[in-house]
Amino acid sequence: LPSELRPRTMDYSCGLGPHLGGSLRRGTNIRRSISSSKYIGGIDWHLRTQFLEQAKCLELKLDIDCTVLAELQDFYRRRAVVEQDYADALAKLANGVKQRHINETSK
Repeated sequence: LPSELRPRTMDYSCGLGPHLGGSLRRGTNIRRSISSSKYIGGIDWHLRTQFLEQAKCLELKLDIDCTVLAELQDFYRRRAVVEQDYADALAKLANGVKQRHINETSK
C-alpha cells in the first residue's frame, strides 16, 4: 500500500517519549512499561518541569495578549473621539450651508 493509505500509529507521549523509553501508542499500558519507583520519580520530575514550562509560556502569552488588548482599547477609544469630532464638524458645516441657503431663498 502507498504510505498515505497505511494505518498510522498515534503518538500520545506529549513530548515524554524519550523519558519513557519510546512513544506511547493507543492501548499501551503505561504502568507496565514503568517498573521502578525511581523511574516513576523521574517521570514525575519531568512532568512537573514540563507543566511549569507550559505555565510560564501561558503566563507570558496572557501578558502579551493583555497588552495587545489594552492597546486596541486605547486605539478604538481615540478613534471614537476623532470620529465624534468629525461628525460634529460635519453637522456644523451642514447647518451653516443650510442656514445660508435659507437666508438666500428668503430674500
